[in-house]
Amino acid sequence: SPSSGLKKANAVLGQMITEADMEYDQLHLECSQFFKKQCSLTETCRQDISSANSLAAQWRSKVLGAQSEINVCEVRLPRLTFDLTTSRKECDTRLGYLRRDLAIVMNDVAVMEEVIKLTKCTGKSFMMLGLPTLCECTRLDKSKTFTTVGHEQLHGHLASLQSEHVRRLVQEELTDLSERETEGEGEDDAEAELSDVEALPVANATLGPNITITKFKNKPLPQAALPSDPCKGISYDSGAGGGGCVLRKSPACFNLQNK
Repeated sequence: SPSSGLKKANAVLGQMITEADMEYDQLHLECSQFFKKQCSLTETCRQDISSANSLAAQWRSKVLGAQSEINVCEVRLPRLTFDLTTSRKECDTRLGYLRRDLAIVMNDVAVMEEVIKLTKCTGKSFMMLGLPTLCECTRLDKSKTFTTVGHEQLHGHLASLQSEHVRRLVQEELTDLSERETEGEGEDDAEAELSDVEALPVANATLGPNITITKFKNKPLPQAALPSDPCKGISYDSGAGGGGCVLRKSPACFNLQNK
């Protein structure tokens, strides 16, 4: 009967509407979860980009600091190397003069030992053989006078003294021993020669250190543009577009067509 067919149609339509509502709710839930997940991933990417930019700026500052230290070292290292080379040359020169002076001193020590042996008042030494003869002499240019000993062997030893300072001391003692006053200073030349010996020449250091400073050319720091938040101020439900039930996709469509 028509009434029974209408009831069956109502039942089928009700079942179709119920299934469509359930599918819509399920689709809405899945799409809403997918939307929230994508928004969360987008926000995570934005945070990663911001952190990467901050980290890049931090390391750029370290690079600039290292370049500044490199420039400082490029200035100081050649100067220190130059100073070291100059000091080594000066020390080698001083060491040579010290070794020369040491040889002179050792020679004069040996000479004075022989002089002391000759002037001992024991045995058959010079002082026991006769009174010493002290002679006061004047240079040809009459610039100064000096005192010497009239004993060939002793005079030979005193003449072999190499140090001008020791010669001057011996001359002063001989002058005092002869009880005569020396006219003039008589020691200007000896002091000048002594000062020349004691003055240590410094190595030629006219050439300065070769300093080369690196000029760093850093490219601008690339900063990734931070994208705007596409999910800010919106939700899945506020999005434009359709959704809902489509009759031709319903599995009960053929049943409805038959009815």
